[in-house]
Amino acid sequence: MRVDRSTEPIPNLQQKDLCAVTHQEPTRDHAQGIRHADQVTLSSRALEIKQLHQALATTPPERAERVSALRLAVESGAYRIPEAELADRLIGVVYA
Repeated sequence: MRVDRSTEPIPNLQQKDLCAVTHQEPTRDHAQGIRHADQVTLSSRALEIKQLHQALATTPPERAERVSALRLAVESGAYRIPEAELADRLIGVVYA
């Protein structure tokens, strides 16, 4: 078997945009035995994604049903925009 030293190194498999993992050797604490010092640090983007996931998980099912019904109406062409109501809301936003 011949080993060719011209091969490229294995790429780093960590996703640096989402998390950083650090490892330290375990330290001995006589009161609590061995403590491990492994840590995971999430980026602000990963924390934002986690919060969005939690918010979606707590969405009431009635809202999902309403969104589904509206999506079907839009796709079938049956949904009509209530123009007067829309105009009132836009005026309220602009002049509020």
